Amino acid sequence: MALANAQTLAGTAAASTAGGLAAWEIGIGPAVLFMALAGTALGLLFSPPGGSRARLFVLALVYTMVSAATAGLLAELLSLDHRLDAAIALLLAFFANSAIPALRTAINDRVHTAIGGRDKRHIEDGD
Repeated sequence: MALANAQTLAGTAAASTAGGLAAWEIGIGPAVLFMALAGTALGLLFSPPGGSRARLFVLALVYTMVSAATAGLLAELLSLDHRLDAAIALLLAFFANSAIPALRTAINDRVHTAIGGRDKRHIEDGD
């Protein structure tokens, strides 16, 4: 199983390099992309999400690109030194595998509360 993950992550590195050329045009530097890829690889190796190789490949690519873009945006919005972009991208990408499902659950709960006007427990219980 670890060999399959390594092959998928190597493929992700190649795809991220190709995507990096496009990302460079919008202001994401190569160091930020590399650190986002490194964070994604480490995060997925420590806690693999399961599923097929294709799913792992897509998740790795999405986590890498979203983390790199978010790091640049956060550094710009918070007026941080742009040398911190790479470190922020590394942290965001490393925790993306656990943070994104948690955010999805929180957003679903918020939507159920807003639509139902009540706590989610009451919607599921039929009260």
